[in-house]
Amino acid sequence: QRVTVPDPDATLRLDTGSFTAQAWVKFGPQAARAVLFFNSGPGCAFSFSILDRKLFVTTLGILDQPSNAAIPDDGGWHHVAVVHESGKEFRFYVDGILGDTVAYTGNVLIDVRTDTQFYIGSEPTGGLPYAGKLDRLSVINGIVPAEQLDFRPVPGVDPEAPELTIQTVVEVAWPTLPAGYKLQSTTDAGNPASWADVATA
Repeated sequence: QRVTVPDPDATLRLDTGSFTAQAWVKFGPQAARAVLFFNSGPGCAFSFSILDRKLFVTTLGILDQPSNAAIPDDGGWHHVAVVHESGKEFRFYVDGILGDTVAYTGNVLIDVRTDTQFYIGSEPTGGLPYAGKLDRLSVINGIVPAEQLDFRPVPGVDPEAPELTIQTVVEVAWPTLPAGYKLQSTTDAGNPASWADVATA
């Protein structure tokens, strides 16, 4: 299943080729590559997808670009984003953390393709479907700075810096704690994908 969005006037348009695509995803069983967004209209030609739990972007007619930005396989919701800086690179983010940067100078086709609609959840023919839940999908003309990506579980609410108290037990507390945040631990601080949720006790 997919959503088809009419865009006869090419209102989805990238002035310079730079763009930011982002969404919240919660996986179901996936087969092959799973397309979140696909557009082949005159305003821009690219797709944003996931291949083997890693972010993937295609500048249609130019390049298929995999990444090493991996989504944790924990059954939970995760924020994913790709930022294309025209003439320079792709930056891939998972849960607000930069997972990979790939040099790219090929840009995006503009005023070349002719489709009058774009697609959410698969390619136009229904191929490469995404299975799972999808929320807060956005495609933005231009570059969204990393700190402004929509990766916070509560939109726009920053939990602020935690306070650490070491006693007989270690306590971590936030000045304000909106719902949706989870305490995590890792044995490898250099690999964000190794973080795991800490069970409440």
